[in-house]
Amino acid sequence: MAHLGSLTGVVSNVGSTIVQLPARLWRHPRIPEYGRAIHVLLDENRLLPGEVVSAEPRPGTRPTPPVPAPLANTAGQVEPPQGSEPPKSTTDPAASETPQPVQVPDDLRTKTRMEISGAVYLPDLGETLVISDDTGIGGPHEDVPWVFWLDEKGILSSEPSAVAGIQAVSDLEAVA
Repeated sequence: MAHLGSLTGVVSNVGSTIVQLPARLWRHPRIPEYGRAIHVLLDENRLLPGEVVSAEPRPGTRPTPPVPAPLANTAGQVEPPQGSEPPKSTTDPAASETPQPVQVPDDLRTKTRMEISGAVYLPDLGETLVISDDTGIGGPHEDVPWVFWLDEKGILSSEPSAVAGIQAVSDLEAVA
């Protein structure tokens, strides 16, 4: 493949749904990967249809993909829970030969059921945002609108994040 040099452009659209990436883009041939389709309006197009490229933000810019609803943890912050630092590991979890089970801390088990039904990796944070089909455990926490943070070691944060502006969620297995 010939190197075409640098091209510049702007993100013109970010897909509203999570879709499976083409198999040729997976980091591991047996582990599907998912993401949002992104359309980039190039200043000059020297690409062939279907050509694979890598992209990075311009220096001094910070990509902030749109999110359907603002995320705020239970303390009202829009970020992963305090004490949850991006992992220092450079190990690629998708390079493992076999998928590993997600570790759910006991503190989280006392707050919610966990039936993972969707996830998206956020490289800026070094974490994966996870949704669960069911949330809460009866009473006032039943169907609470929570999302969860998974680090690169496969451990969920013990503190969920609330989705602002939504009173309750149920049956998130249909989220695409």
